[in-house]
Amino acid sequence: MGRNAGRSRGCRNCIKRHIKCDETLPECVECQSSGRECDGPKQGAFFVDMTVDVQQKVHPARVGSHKEAQRRKRQVVNNKACGTAKSTGASAERSLVVKFRLPNSYQPEKGDIFQQLYLAHFISAQDESAHSWISQLPVILEKSLCGSSPEIFAVRATTMALYGRMSGSKQVELDASNWYAMGLESQRKNLFKFAKPDPTCTFITGAVCAAIMFASFESIISTSPFGWLQHFRAAEKMLSALGPAGCQKGLLNKFFRSMRVASFSTSLTLDEPSVFASENWLTIPFDCHPKEPLDRLLDILLQLPSAIRDRNDMRSLIFSEPERAQAIRRHLANTALTWKTSLHRFWDSEGFDIDPQYAIRLHALQPLDVFIPSVIEAEGSVPFLNAFSAYVTSMYDVGNIIVLGYLAAASLGSGLLKKEMIAHGNSILLSASYQEEQGSLNGGSFSMIFPLKIVCLLSPSEAQRAMARDVILNWGTNRGLTDICTVAAPTYQDRSHG
Repeated sequence: MGRNAGRSRGCRNCIKRHIKCDETLPECVECQSSGRECDGPKQGAFFVDMTVDVQQKVHPARVGSHKEAQRRKRQVVNNKACGTAKSTGASAERSLVVKFRLPNSYQPEKGDIFQQLYLAHFISAQDESAHSWISQLPVILEKSLCGSSPEIFAVRATTMALYGRMSGSKQVELDASNWYAMGLESQRKNLFKFAKPDPTCTFITGAVCAAIMFASFESIISTSPFGWLQHFRAAEKMLSALGPAGCQKGLLNKFFRSMRVASFSTSLTLDEPSVFASENWLTIPFDCHPKEPLDRLLDILLQLPSAIRDRNDMRSLIFSEPERAQAIRRHLANTALTWKTSLHRFWDSEGFDIDPQYAIRLHALQPLDVFIPSVIEAEGSVPFLNAFSAYVTSMYDVGNIIVLGYLAAASLGSGLLKKEMIAHGNSILLSASYQEEQGSLNGGSFSMIFPLKIVCLLSPSEAQRAMARDVILNWGTNRGLTDICTVAAPTYQDRSHG
């Protein structure tokens, strides 16, 4: 029988010595004062021997009534007197029970088993092709400096949070929140120790990992609308302090590539340029590991937030300073046209390998105000090569929606541009529909939320925004990610970014 998870029974030494353990991490006070090596308090579930003999010793009154006990006693005496085969069978059954009795002098550590279970669900929910560091999480845990390192708490908290949400276990969610609180405290203490980051120091790799995992935790269990963004910004600042050359190799390079996607979304949310959009950041980190198609697409996408300020200034000055507003409008239009050309050149070069049926589907989606699966099926196109193909295609659609939105704001054929935006929005909905069919652990659980939010925020079609809202709500419910889909900013109801 297993006891309830989440509670602690103290460390192994205190249990063996029959003294009260204060359950301090990573070592309890009793072990520190006596000079013993402490393995920390026992967490999670472990097995308790609840066979008949133990029950009789611990709770004799619960075994049965007094009359029932007397009847069993008389039956045993009769069996012995008669020497029947029944006695032999009972003895054999009893010896079998003794043989398979659970151990009570040593309890195998179950924490690692449950951690692997949590890790398996979290890794399966992520797309390793987009975030290559995901598969390294078990290695990160194994090579961490000590049991109180922030990345240990962060990984434990985030993987438990996702498992708790997917399984509907409030106890696991509560335990995850406790680990999150301990992780934040550990991260704060460690960051004070290292004023100048060093890419050769194991600490900084763990700190970046912790910040990214904390952002994922906030995506699952949101403690504040901008909690996910603040952790991503912290990781971005740590990588910025290292500089482009410090992000060329190893795990830091993997984290940097993943953070470029996060930097794009956070910059759009904050209406400010991305720190990773400069020429040095677009080139130096890739000297050792050449760019993949998604990296080349992100080179373009990271430029897009820089025009938000021009769009906002143009709108605010249109009546008070019309001439200046007109100059900004021309600059915005030229910049957006340049980006549109870059996106089309990228797709001409890479698109066939990413999604060979894209042009056919987009043509079918062009006249539709909302996404209709039956129309796509009638065209006879194959949806996508795989989940990663669907995600990269949706990010290409995101870039087009943003650029077309800039051009529409500059009043360059806004009617036709809005139809194009709706077609790209329908393409994103088709990507989400395809991934929904693949199941909740197909790898795109986190990745597709951002493209869906873009449709909710920027689509010029009210019907399409309503459909995207329903899709993202269903998406969050099925994948344990309701908070990032509803509570975390920007929400599908926020049109301030449109």
